[in-house]
Amino acid sequence: MATEAKHLTDLWMSAEMERLRSGPQERAQELAALQADIERQLLELPVEETRAPAPPLIPAEFRAHDPRRKQPAIVIVGAGVGGICMAVRLRQAGFTDITILEKAQGPGGTWHHNRYPGVACDVSSYYYCFSFHLNPAWSQMFAPGEEIRAYLQNVADAYGITPLIRFDSEVSSCTYEQDRWRIRLTGGRALDADILISAVGFLHVPSLPDMAGLGTFRGKAVHSTQWDPGLDPRGLKIGVVGTGSSAVQIVSALAGKAESVSVFQRTPQWVFPYPNEHYSEQRKQMLSRYPELTGRLFEFFAAWYNGEFGTAVVGNRDAQDIFRAACAANLEAIEDEELRRKLTPDYPIMCKRLVFSSTYYRDLQNPSVHLVAEAVGKVVPEGIVTADGTLHELDVLVFATGFQTHAFCQPLNISVAGGPSLENSWKDGAASFESVAVSGFPNLFVLGGPYSTVGNLSTMSCTELQTAYIMRLINALEDSGADTVVPRAEAQQRFIAEMQSHARDTIWLSGCKSWYLDANGTVTIWTRTPQEFRERMLGGPDLSDFAFLPSPKSRDRDPRTGDSPGAGRGLSVSTSRRG
Repeated sequence: MATEAKHLTDLWMSAEMERLRSGPQERAQELAALQADIERQLLELPVEETRAPAPPLIPAEFRAHDPRRKQPAIVIVGAGVGGICMAVRLRQAGFTDITILEKAQGPGGTWHHNRYPGVACDVSSYYYCFSFHLNPAWSQMFAPGEEIRAYLQNVADAYGITPLIRFDSEVSSCTYEQDRWRIRLTGGRALDADILISAVGFLHVPSLPDMAGLGTFRGKAVHSTQWDPGLDPRGLKIGVVGTGSSAVQIVSALAGKAESVSVFQRTPQWVFPYPNEHYSEQRKQMLSRYPELTGRLFEFFAAWYNGEFGTAVVGNRDAQDIFRAACAANLEAIEDEELRRKLTPDYPIMCKRLVFSSTYYRDLQNPSVHLVAEAVGKVVPEGIVTADGTLHELDVLVFATGFQTHAFCQPLNISVAGGPSLENSWKDGAASFESVAVSGFPNLFVLGGPYSTVGNLSTMSCTELQTAYIMRLINALEDSGADTVVPRAEAQQRFIAEMQSHARDTIWLSGCKSWYLDANGTVTIWTRTPQEFRERMLGGPDLSDFAFLPSPKSRDRDPRTGDSPGAGRGLSVSTSRRG
């Protein structure tokens, strides 16, 4: 990069960092004006080739598939963030027999299904992307759903993944039998795989409340994932059940447009007032011309989410204080004392998933919006009757009640012939080894399953790290000459004990009910810092924690455990990949 361009890009980045951290609005406006002038100067410079250095998130050591071995048949279930990322990495490593099964008619996973008003990500858009495919053209700080869908489609097209996807292919069961995974689809079709990868995530099975009289409602009742994009809210009385991120986005999008919006609140949320800045065309053109800056923005937000935010939930009290002060100040901006009281949570900040919005409290004070804090009593043909006997007339009832976040790998009905199903093995709580594999289930890998880093962190980042781990494990499987790999039971037990030990220090066990906890009150997400997750994924796997097994056809060995009569070990593979 030429000296003048280097000077200007450094100056622009310094202004961006100060502006993102800036308190006084006047100074932020000055910095924005300075940046706009720098952008103009940069666009006037002669065009020269620049390349953004990829952030050091994924190691450049994916070894090519060993041509001496037969190409394994790999089936990925789900064409969302996880499925697309996994397929890209497999293709880059030279694997060619890859099939992605997707129940929908297009890629994107949760971003394909969620099309409600205001749908957007609550992770900064410059960080909510793959490190190997940064995007300088995001339109705003928190990208809208349609842009994320387009981004994922672009990634699938750019890396040759789209032709690998079988759309309208819903999986009904996956059974490991006769040395392979037998995958059956609804409608009767079936296919076999050597390796099965679940990329269905945890945001696809809707959670619906049990409300008396729901079947009597004369209007339209839908979960947020079922919103009809063609629905015109004008003149309609709309009820929104829930106060999480989806509900907040829907309410803000409908405020002042629908005749009325009634927000049925069971539990108030802490709302972090991060502004959703919109980006100019000039800024997008400049970042496209100088992609090195997009890489630096990615690194900045990665450091923020994994640092200040990521450490707050696992016990960093100084970081918690920063978020607590911001959320408390946001509440104080509500002039109506009674409304402020109803919106004030009685549990510690971050105990539930933090909501990001700088407009929600303002929109709740719109004359067309009504906060209903009384409990829902029943649904009647005209709308909802709350516990105090008040009838709230509605034309549309929207359940922004989230997902069954502990329905991991559902409804794939995964099992090993002669052994328990995955669902039964998880009846007392979902479990995994290092978030990517499950003891008892050979050649099964899971993205976005138990003990992944979730919440307000980037699913893209988590997925990239998990795929790095899985790729190393697949390479080790080839090196071993074995046919299957499975975590040892004792290794998984040790890992679960580690996670639960660290859970005691997290904010999630501070007394509130949230989707971070399963039905037993157990934390089933990563309980250490995001940095430690990164180190674990990139440093692993420790191959002594796995059994590498030949085909049971050639050796008398249990494919679920790696045990043979009188033995407790599989093939001897002692090399450790954890640094």
